[in-house]
Amino acid sequence: MEKVKKEYEDKLNKMKEDHAAETKKLGE
Repeated sequence: MEKVKKEYEDKLNKMKEDHAAETKKLGE
């Protein structure tokens, strides 16, 4: 169960980073 939770959190963090990168790109 812990492994699944970690994978989910990693995915969430990646989505956040991708979103931040997109927002930054639009801001330029």
